[in-house]
Amino acid sequence: MSKFRLLATIAALLSASLGAQADTVNVSNRLNNAGFGTDIFSTGDPLDNWIITSGSAVLRPANYTIDRDNLPGEDEGETFDNSFTTGNFLVLGDPSGKIGGDNGFGPSSIIQDFRTPAVLGGKGVESLNLSLSFDYAFDGLADPDALPTTPADQFIVTLQRIRPSQSDPVVTLLSEELGVSNLGQLAGHFEQTLSLLPGFKYRLTFSLFEDDEEVAGVSLQAFNSAVGLDNVRVQGTASVVPLPPAAYLFASAVAAMTLLGRRRAALAA
Repeated sequence: MSKFRLLATIAALLSASLGAQADTVNVSNRLNNAGFGTDIFSTGDPLDNWIITSGSAVLRPANYTIDRDNLPGEDEGETFDNSFTTGNFLVLGDPSGKIGGDNGFGPSSIIQDFRTPAVLGGKGVESLNLSLSFDYAFDGLADPDALPTTPADQFIVTLQRIRPSQSDPVVTLLSEELGVSNLGQLAGHFEQTLSLLPGFKYRLTFSLFEDDEEVAGVSLQAFNSAVGLDNVRVQGTASVVPLPPAAYLFASAVAAMTLLGRRRAALAA
């Protein structure tokens, strides 16, 4: 086969590949231990599981109430009793596992890294349509003597694209404040569509920031908060196209080298 016929054949293969009809396939949850069926860790690989990066994070059975305590006069309400109905759920911010049960301060955070697929079912991922979703309860007890200017405790979810190399920037795609303790009790289901690229590594972070400002004359923090989390998912669909075979890629390289050789010969002449 002449070089020109080889080039024509390769061009036809390229045209057929580029014009291939894209298919839509499901993308399963990219997160491990999404329902907190097993414990989380303070060390390890965040690609394998949740990692505690600061403060406290503990599991509680779904049949536990998540009030601050059992004293009606001290309880901040029955709003979140049995909010989570299956398996375990995670509590951020209270070592006892009771939402609002420990009057500590500082950050409590967990992270998990995940990678988006570049190939699914032998086909290349052209684009992704994924969403982040989870169930949450944000519970807080505000001291009645706290000043109005006291900073509120914050519950924040963040998603970042991890840089492939040290020279690349970290890209924050989502930073959502889902509650502050002086707005009362909050619970719900969060869901948001994400703009993710195929074959990249991402980091999901849940953080509770408890303020350390004390009530004047009392050795207690102004706000006492904690967060419950469950059913965390990053999933959706992908648009996929057939991958060219290895022989086709090799032929493309040969064609490129042939053209380069012809150009060098022409310049030498």
